[in-house]
Amino acid sequence: AAPCWSWPSGARASPAPSPAAESWGWGSTCWSWRRRSSLEQLSADLVRTLVEVERSEAPRLEEHREKLVRTRENLRRHVRSLHRREERWDITPYQAMQTLAALTAKDPAPATRVRFTRAVLDATVDRRETVAQLERAAELRAFSPATRKAPWYGARLVSAEDTQQARALVRHLLQTTRDHSRAVAAAFESVGLRPGASLRRWEEQLQLLQGIRESLTRFRPEVF
Repeated sequence: AAPCWSWPSGARASPAPSPAAESWGWGSTCWSWRRRSSLEQLSADLVRTLVEVERSEAPRLEEHREKLVRTRENLRRHVRSLHRREERWDITPYQAMQTLAALTAKDPAPATRVRFTRAVLDATVDRRETVAQLERAAELRAFSPATRKAPWYGARLVSAEDTQQARALVRHLLQTTRDHSRAVAAAFESVGLRPGASLRRWEEQLQLLQGIRESLTRFRPEVF
């Protein structure tokens, strides 16, 4: 049998079929087989060349594996801590975050800047009573910005006893002010003065009356 083609020394390209192969009808068969053989040889040469010139270090998979194991363990401890129930408050951090997210999702969302310190939270024994007091304070508009202009703003009332004493003192001052107001009005009317509309005006009028009194003590009434 005649060969399909001859191999030239160092040839890289696929040679064409020989005339004899064409005349015997082997042309397409030999060319197809030679093409496959050439592609396989080219692939093998490419792989061999890459292996020969490869100089990079082998990947340190063990180091990456240890890092992944440590990260997974840290995440596992973090998840356990989120679901650990606090005995004092009977709630988990995860539930607290869920509650906070529900509050911030309201429309309108809470906008108060009031924050409780750790000492205040530690001193709170009965949470239900505290919640009831906070709700009552909210009903009384204790957290409203308008309270900053109220007379009681900034008053340090830390107990119910302080509140009762302050309330009794305010009532006493109110009654005393009313009594003095009636007395001052009567005194001014007796000398023909119109009572002032403020404490400062009262002070000026009282100083005037006091000056008149001192003058009268020094001179005889007949002179006047």
